[in-house]
Amino acid sequence: MNTPHTNNDNLSFSDINKIAGGFVAWIIGAGFATGREILNFFASFGYLAYGAIIITLVGFIFSVKVVMEAGYEHRDNPDFRQYDYFCGKKIGKIYYIVVPVFLFLLMAILISATGSTIQENYGINRYIGSIIVAIIIFMSYISGFERFIQVISKVTPILIVFFILVGLIVIQKDYSNFSLIGDLQSILKQYKAGPVWYFSGFLYFSLAVSAGGTYISRLGASARSLKQIKYGSLLGSIEVCLAIAIISTAILLNIEHISKVDVPTLYLAQRIGPLVANAFTIVLLLGIFSASAATMWSLCKFMYADNPRKNKLAALLVAILATLVGVFPFAKLVAIILPIMAYIGMFYVVCVVYKGLKLKFKN
Repeated sequence: MNTPHTNNDNLSFSDINKIAGGFVAWIIGAGFATGREILNFFASFGYLAYGAIIITLVGFIFSVKVVMEAGYEHRDNPDFRQYDYFCGKKIGKIYYIVVPVFLFLLMAILISATGSTIQENYGINRYIGSIIVAIIIFMSYISGFERFIQVISKVTPILIVFFILVGLIVIQKDYSNFSLIGDLQSILKQYKAGPVWYFSGFLYFSLAVSAGGTYISRLGASARSLKQIKYGSLLGSIEVCLAIAIISTAILLNIEHISKVDVPTLYLAQRIGPLVANAFTIVLLLGIFSASAATMWSLCKFMYADNPRKNKLAALLVAILATLVGVFPFAKLVAIILPIMAYIGMFYVVCVVYKGLKLKFKN
């Protein structure tokens, strides 16, 4: 059932936060929450990471709003194909083949991240942790999209605040290392997701928006008004990029140690103390879960959409297969799969920006 259009003057912060939290839930998945994405796309460029973050922020603010608005304007059409809408039917058809494959691989990354996180902090076999989270993801999927958004929009602000606080405390402890960052290029260069900093910033928001296009569009369709989308997408973009900037700085200050671990953010929490590390593990798992559920929805939206029973069976199969693929080392999965997804998504975001500018000047 679609959300009816309502008076923009009745917009509340909870309305804005619903959209912002839903977007953050998509971004804050395994690569972000564990710090691997932040290391690969931003921190690996040293001081230039902040330039890449600004490019990502601008890209998010514009492109996410455009995709959400498209979903909102077509909210009465359950078969709206947003890849066709932005890229044309021929290219859109390619995305509808390629994106589900990469979403499946993303599910494997998320499940693998769970196992790595539990093993690093608790010493529990990573396969057990992966199986548990796969079951929870499946149960979340069958509960429905609206219920997921209602819950996750309340959880994600807490997660972002926790990430920021951990990063700030580590920065306060290790700020004396800041002047040494320029001398660590030999360590940093092996993690680079792109050839230069500005291209890496573009790659990151290309990855997030292209892979999450269906989810972001559906999130826009759930909005009550275009004003809610405008401020919700803005708030979500700022929250994400602020967290990236702080965590990126904390990673750079500890890069010699972080280069030896799978989960950089967990190492940062351990720098503060064991109690914080234990609490952070829970926050980390919640972040991974939020993105896992969003990914599951985006992927299974393509499968037997007109047959609920077959759709649920397909979702169960996806969870099982993703768990099996997730046995591969987490860090290697992130380093290989995410940059490839980012390159494929570049054309999509160019189409989104073009369409957005075209509509803006037309109106």
